[in-house]
Formats: sequence, C-alpha cells, structure tokens
Amino acid sequence: MSVIRSSSSALLLIGGVATLPGAASVRSQFQQSTSAWQAADAELGYMQQPIGPATPKTTSRVASTPARRRSQNLAPLFLRNNFLKKKLENQNFQLLRTRLRSLAPLFLRNNFLKKKLENQNFQLLRTRLRSLAPLLRPKNLVEKQLKNRNLQLLIRQRPQNLAPLLLRNNFHKKKLENQNLHLLPTRPRNPVPPFRRKHHNLRHNILAFAATPPTRYFLRPPDKPSQGVNQPQPKKTGSGIRSGPKSKPRSPISPDDTVTAKMTSWVQVATTPTADTGPSLVLHFDHRRYLFGHLSEGTQRALNQRKYSMAKLETLFLSGPSTWRHTGGMVGMLLTLADVLEGSRKSVQEHNDARKKMGKSLLEDKGPERLEIHGGRHLTHSIATSRNFIFRKGMPIRAVELDEETRSAAHDLSKPDWEDDAIQVWKVPVVAAEQNSRKRSFDVMNTSDDNSDEDSDANSGANNGETFPYSVAQKKIDKEAVAAVVEQMFSSDWTMDTLAETKLHDVRLPATIFVRRDGQISKYTGPMPGGDEDVPNIDVLVRIPWPATKVRFLPKLADPANMSVCYVVKNRGRRGKFNPKVAKQHGVQPTDFKRLTSGQTVTGADGVEVTPEMVLAPPEKPSGFAVIDIPGVSSIESFLQRYEWKDAELMNNVLVFYWLLGKSVVDDSRIQAFMKGRPEVKHVVLAPDACSNMIAFESYAILLAKLRRIDADRFPLLGFDNTTRDLSFIGPNVETAGVGMKAYLTPYLAKDQKSVAAREQALLPPPTFEEVETMPQEVLALADQARMRVKDPKFLAAVERAEKDIPNRDTEIIPLGTGSALPSKYRNVSGTLIRVPKYGNYLLDCGENTLGQLRRAFNAQEVESILRDLRCVFISHMHADHHLGLVTLLQAWDDATANIDPPPQLTIICPAMMKNFLHESKYLQRLATDRMVFPRAQWSDAIIARDLPPGDPSMLSSFSQVPVVHCHQAFAVVLTWPSGLKIAFSGDCRPSDNLVKAGMGATLLVHESTFNDDKLGDAKAKKHSTMGEALDVAYRMGARRVLLTHFSQRYAKMPLLEERKTANGADQAVLVAFDQMRVKLGEFRQAMEFLPAISRLIEIEDAKDSKQTGEDA
Repeated sequence: MSVIRSSSSALLLIGGVATLPGAASVRSQFQQSTSAWQAADAELGYMQQPIGPATPKTTSRVASTPARRRSQNLAPLFLRNNFLKKKLENQNFQLLRTRLRSLAPLFLRNNFLKKKLENQNFQLLRTRLRSLAPLLRPKNLVEKQLKNRNLQLLIRQRPQNLAPLLLRNNFHKKKLENQNLHLLPTRPRNPVPPFRRKHHNLRHNILAFAATPPTRYFLRPPDKPSQGVNQPQPKKTGSGIRSGPKSKPRSPISPDDTVTAKMTSWVQVATTPTADTGPSLVLHFDHRRYLFGHLSEGTQRALNQRKYSMAKLETLFLSGPSTWRHTGGMVGMLLTLADVLEGSRKSVQEHNDARKKMGKSLLEDKGPERLEIHGGRHLTHSIATSRNFIFRKGMPIRAVELDEETRSAAHDLSKPDWEDDAIQVWKVPVVAAEQNSRKRSFDVMNTSDDNSDEDSDANSGANNGETFPYSVAQKKIDKEAVAAVVEQMFSSDWTMDTLAETKLHDVRLPATIFVRRDGQISKYTGPMPGGDEDVPNIDVLVRIPWPATKVRFLPKLADPANMSVCYVVKNRGRRGKFNPKVAKQHGVQPTDFKRLTSGQTVTGADGVEVTPEMVLAPPEKPSGFAVIDIPGVSSIESFLQRYEWKDAELMNNVLVFYWLLGKSVVDDSRIQAFMKGRPEVKHVVLAPDACSNMIAFESYAILLAKLRRIDADRFPLLGFDNTTRDLSFIGPNVETAGVGMKAYLTPYLAKDQKSVAAREQALLPPPTFEEVETMPQEVLALADQARMRVKDPKFLAAVERAEKDIPNRDTEIIPLGTGSALPSKYRNVSGTLIRVPKYGNYLLDCGENTLGQLRRAFNAQEVESILRDLRCVFISHMHADHHLGLVTLLQAWDDATANIDPPPQLTIICPAMMKNFLHESKYLQRLATDRMVFPRAQWSDAIIARDLPPGDPSMLSSFSQVPVVHCHQAFAVVLTWPSGLKIAFSGDCRPSDNLVKAGMGATLLVHESTFNDDKLGDAKAKKHSTMGEALDVAYRMGARRVLLTHFSQRYAKMPLLEERKTANGADQAVLVAFDQMRVKLGEFRQAMEFLPAISRLIEIEDAKDSKQTGEDA
C-alpha cells in the first residue's frame, strides 16, 4: 500500500477532514498531469492530486449516515471478539484491513498505553488535546494545536462511511503540484508547515508513515519528467591546488523553487563604479555566496542596501591591485563577516546549552570554519597594516595571495587554481608595465600628473617608488612573517588578563604597569620610563600586548603593487537527467532510484549491476564566466599576452565576460578588437566612463529628499547622473553593466540550449523620488508654519541679539557620516566636515567612504576646492569606523594639491598608531607623508594643550587633546582659531569632565549620542554616551551650539524643543545630525523651527519601516 494512502488513513484516524488549505488555488495555476506519467509517478511515490478544500457535497454513503449516531456504536466495531477475523469489504479503504494489533500502537503508545478502554463508548477519544498531541504529531509534525471539535467527525461516523471521502477512486489519478503539503485536518486559515517525505515501499502501512520523521521534499515541474538534482562530488584536490572551506550542508530551498532550483546558480552585478561605490559581482548558490571584483569603500553598505546576506559569504575574490582605492572596504568587510559568523556561533552555543539541559539533540553550526580572501601581490601586506586596530578571536582569515606565475611552463590548465564543491577558479595575473616616470623620487612622482589615477596606483612602487633587490629566500621569509601576522589578527588565544613580568625600564609606554607586594597585585604609581625622574630597577607586571601588535614594522616590499587578477569561474556542471523508465527496464526497484541519482551502483533484476551511467542522460558541461580587471592602459599588453584566453577547453562554455576597467580602457582599440573577436560571448562593461553615476544608497537619498521638502536650506540635492554609455558600436554583444543585472549559469534554463547564458534583466531602476510627492499633509503643514516663523522680522531680530557674540557665524558644518560601528542604509560611519571661511576646512574623523559622501554631496569642482583648502584632520581613536576612509581622502588631497606652488602641508592630529598605519600604507600606493604634519605629544591622563605659532599649516591658534574613556588612546579635541571660534568634538566616549573643562565656553560642541536615554546600561557597558548625557555635557560646558551625532539607531529621537540655556545663562541651540546636511552656526535657530515637522516625518517613516521589516520577516 502506498505511502499516500497510509498518510490519508492517518488523516482519517486523526481528525477525518481530508482538506488542504489553498490546494484548490494551486490546481487552478498548474497544468494537471497527463495519463502518460501516472504509472511512473505512482511508482515514484508522488501524490497524484492535491487534496483540496472539503466540498459541502458529500458522498451518498456519508449523506445517508445519521449525524446523531451515538459514539458507542463505534465500540463494537473496534472491540468485539470477531473484529480481527473480518476484513473490510470496501476496496477503496485498503489500509483499514490492517490488523488491530497494527493499529493499536498508533493510538496506544507513550502515555496512551497507560490508560484502559473502560467503556464501549470509546471515552478516550474525548481526552483533552494535551494528552493526544504527543501521540498525533510525532517530532513536531503538527505546529498548530488540534481542536477538540476536529475529533467529533470520527465519533459521529462509521469508518466505512469515511473511506470514500478520503480514498475516492480518482484520488491517485491526479498529480500533486502543491509543494506545501497540508496533510493534517486543520482549518484553511491554519496551514500546516511544508514537509518532505522519503520514498517508501508501496506496501508500507500507516505505522511506517507515522514513525517517519518530518522533512521537506521537492517537486518536479508538472509538465516535465523528474530531473536529477544531485551535484557531482568534488574532485580530489591535486597537488598545488588550493581547496576551499569545508563544505556545509545545503540550505533548504525556498517554497517557490522546484527540484531544478537545487543546481540553479547565477552571477549578479552588485555594485558599479559610481561616486561612492566600486564594481563588484555576487555569485549565488543556494548554500553559499562568493564576491568577485573590487572591495572598494562603500561596498559593504551597498550590499546591505541590496539585502545581500552576509552569513553565506565566506570566500572573496579581489581582482584589482592591492591598493586602498580597490580594497578600501576590505577591512570593514572582514570585521563584519567575522562578527556575523561569531554571532551565529554564539547563538548556536546558547541554544545548545539550553537544549542540553532539556536532553534534546544539539544543533549543528553550519557556518564556515574560516574566511578566505583571494587577491594579487601584497594582499597579505595590505591586511597586515591594520594589525594595530584589528582585534578578533576564533575566526581564521586565510589570505591567498597570487604573487607570481604558479603554473608550469607547459601551461597546464587541466586543474583549477582553487575549487570547492560548487565552483572551480582559474587565476590570471595581469601586471602593469613599468614606466620610467614612476621610478623617480617620491617628491617628483607626487607632482606628476601625466597619467590616470589608475595607472598612478598601479605603478606606484613599494617604499616611495623604489624597489629593493631582495633574494627569493628573503621574500619567502617576509611573506611567511606577514602571513603569521594576519593569522594572529583574527585567530588568537590571547586574553587581556594575562600579565608578564619585566623590568620597569624595559616597559614600552603607553602601558598599565602593576607591581606585586606581599602577594597582592596593585597598580604602579612611581616614576615612569622616559620621564625626567630616574626609575627604580624593579620587576613589574604588564599586560601582554595583542600578538599582532608586537610587530612594530612590516618588512619592506620588493615589488610594486601593480598586479591585478582576472578570474575564470566555472560551476561543477550537472549530472544527467534520471530516466525512471530505463531504470525499471533494468529491474531497479523504486527504492533504489535515489541511490542511482546520487552516483551509486545498485542491483537490478537477476542480480545484474546497474550503474548510474545506464539510467542517466549525458551530463551537462560546466559553464561559467570571466572577470577581467584592467586598471589602466599600461596593463592591456600584459592582459593580451596571457595564454589562458587562447585555451579552447578553458574558454569552452564561458558565457559572460565582466570587464572591470579603468578610465579610457574601454576606448582602446586593442580591447575592442578582443571583444569583437568573441561574438559568442556576452561582454558586460563596468567602467567609470561607461556606467551611470546613479544613486547607490537610495533609501537614504529618498529620506534626504523628503527632508529637503521640509527644509531646503539645510538639506541639499545629491548629485547623480543616470546616463549610461551605449557600447553597441563595439558589437551587439557588448553592453554597459547596471546594478542588479543577472546571468544564469545553468544552460538548461535557457529557451535555446545553444544560446549564450540565460539572462534575466533584474536591473535596479534609479530612484524616481515619487514618494517625496506624496508626503503626509500634516508634515507639510508643519513645514509651512516653520517657514513662516523664520521669515518673521521679530524672530530674525531675536536671533541677531542672541548671536551677536558668536564668532564666524558663517562657519558651515557638514556631517558626512552620523552612524556608529557599521555603515547602514541610512547612515554612513563617522565623519564631520567643518568649513571656516578665511581659514580653511577641517575634518573630524574620517570613516569609510567619507570621500564618497563628499563626492555625492558636491560636484567635482567643489570637491577639489574643499580638498585644496583642507588644513587639518583629527582622528579620535583607532576603531575602524572612525578612520578607514583616511587613506583615499589623503590620496585625493594629494591629487588636488600636487600642482600648488609651494605644495601645502596637512596637519593630522591622531594616535601614534595611526601614523604608523599611514607610513606602511604608502608602500602600496602614493601617499605624500612628507607633506603631512603629525603633532606629537606624550601620552598622559591629563589634557594635552598645545599653542601653535602664527602661520601654522593648520591655521589654528591652539588645540587640546583630551583623553577620554572609550578605548586605548581615545581622545576628544578642542580646536581654537585666532578669531575666537572654539569647536569641541567628543569622538567616542563616556561623559568627560576633562572635556567640559577644556571646551568651556565653546562655540560649537559636536558630541556623540550613540544611545537613547533608556539604554543607559548599554552606554556604560560599551563606553558611549546617551543623548541626555551629551546634553548635560553641553550644559556644563556652556556650548552655544550643539550638534548630536554617532547614532546606533536608524532614526534618532528629536531633542526637546523648549528653550535651552547654558549654565551661565546664554542661549543654546541643539540639532540632530543627518548625513550630508549643511547648517551654519548662524542658522541653528532657524533649523530648530523645522524640528516639529522633521520629528513627525521620522515617526511616520519609522512606523512604516517597522511594518515593512515585520512583513519581510
């Protein structure tokens, strides 16, 4: 008897309602199966017809049964002596001829066996739900509780009368197309979760079905024969081949996928070159994701905007040179991935701790054992420069660096350079040609502008443009040393509480020093090394530093960072389709079909061995794509000379070429000829002079446009250009990439098997800002009222009286990043630009993609003007979200000021570790560190004040660094100008009395407000401030204007609108920062009038987003 009939009988005995919610609608959407497949499907165990909603029209036999028949009439049917000797005569109810001893365990196992049938009225069927539930839903098969009323049908009607209802003649003649099998008698509004069942022998009875654990299963398309879904097993890794992370179990397929979806894979354009993003691709498999291309600043935020899952991203393939222009988002991405995976591990561990106490089986951690990142020359060095501010444990990072040709002279391409269970990857290095102009000294090189930015980066030599004649052995030693540093950065057993003994005069400051007296450890308070006093020759205890920080300087580089890496990527192909008819002809039992599809040999009729090749169609060949990265015209010749592009076997079934090109490369005749010579391939170009400069972070752009409708003076339009370049003049198969463009790598999905890759135009359209036109009228009414108030002469006169003592009222504050920790859709990480007319521009912190935010807010000419007038950059501390954008900003500043005579200098106030980071980063790209001034001050727990002479490059009269409570070497700063303008910036910190003292009477206080007031405990634990604490600092400091920033939440609460006064009675105005807003010191009062409208808009947007998040969940 088939499993389906068994399950139907289970339905009968559980509740007697053979209905499935939504099945009727499924029948209306899918073509019903034809008779040609009925026999085969019956053998495979497929259900032939969806179980639809119960019809009010019952069978004649059911209709003739009296509805008021007493339940005691059932007792003789089950309990009289001769019941076991009789057989049911109804041919449609075959399962009920099972003997009573076979049916009894279904009802009488577990606690049910402890009860007795005490009367003929079958009283136990009226037992409460909590007694029946463990019996009727083995292993959580049923998630909805059964209602008592569902049992009444069995009490009122004879089983013989129920049989036709469940097992009518045509029940097995229809195909089941509904993947969500609702096999339990719940009401249509309470659907039962989908499950998967195994193929059972047709003679299995109801008990076999009841004992089967519930799982999910997949259905084939209704109009096609069943197709094999198993991938070939990964080949054994040969010598020299780098294998990927350990394969993990495949994730469940979504409900709308068919059996073919298990092998479905596609590559999608995630980002294109814009003002604030670089080019990148995401390769999608159901169980894993891969990233190809550049990891430029802004990539992580763009992936978050596009809702790409980070949890399945475990292997990154970087194509560009190992310079910050191409890898500026790498460190932030690695930190995020490490945190995501560590959070997943902790969650699994917490659940397992709870399950262990309850005696339940433990959950399996399905996350990867490590993260892999592949790239070109000096990739490891690029990561190692961040060792002073990267602190992660238990998440190994494997940096696979392609430094030189790894293949033999025979150019053997039969084996890939890297592979896992899903893809195979061949790496193709491309090296930029050396240019004599780039061998000059660093000073001369910085004033040279005869090459594009990409060529400048690609040819910038190691160690200020010079190379060193290192031996091969020394290079190997240096590479191993740097690789060990990276290993220690992400995987170490270091603990903060470990103390080491040393001599006091050998201690390197800054450090906390302890001494042991009478067996007790206490903090040392005597003379410190490096001071004016002599230090005693005593033994002290200090904390062992984070292992990676013990390396003070990285080895010098012998070669320039001028290598980009191209990739040829292929999937594993696909096993041929399984033919059940052929298998039956060989005498294979249906229970062995699954073994054949998984590649095993089985025994057929007469003991003949049947191999998979005998019942499977020819396999489909692997298909794939190529990622070609040419950063500048100096790399074209190296690219054309590579033998990989001429290898017919490697290029076979490579369906798409993705071209990641620098400026002007696409116009080179050699590249165009290469494209024209491959008309069978689709060429997709990702280049800054071809792709549109579309809005990359549309969520915030739309919010900013809504804020502009409220207050146009503070919220400007963002710059964008949605025009794409038409490249069809090269060939009909050449086009410009767009975000969301997708290419399937599974050939059988294409309508024509001989066509190029099946492509789905899932292009992300540029934002239309239509939502801005439909803003709530109540918000617009509040904005109109504010505009009327700020034009009132009385209001303007009051503002003039209150601000007459404020210097430099035309000073403009432009927040470029107002979020904390991670870039999000609505907020970038920390960065605030201060523009002081007649003095210059000043930057307070420089988080990732600060330059991108600047380029999006201003046109190219204005950005260059801002960079030329940049006088000082302050970095508050070494947390990555406060400085990862500094290298690209300094490169842009160098470009903007290279032709100024004399070349200007730039003051950088920062922790000592930041200076070391910049000096090591210049080995990879041009950095004019000789034109950077680093004011050096000894570490102290007190305020470090410094007066500056007239004509100082910073144009400041003085500055004060204030040590604050947050992390090692965390500072606030107070900047003072000759005009009397005084600006205090908190960085990240707990409320600081020293900052109040140093910034007393400040014109402007920019203070972090990470948490709302109801999260005070979180603020203390993470050493941040709440909004209330920040306002208290402003009150005690006497700051006239206050800008709150660095928010952990999407929308910050608006401050109270009552008139505020400082401790000395002066007026005080408070604003909440938004990315790319612009407000002048003399306009804080006007801006405050719009806060009611902004506050109401934020409430509406927050409610809308919360609702959308709930629907998505």
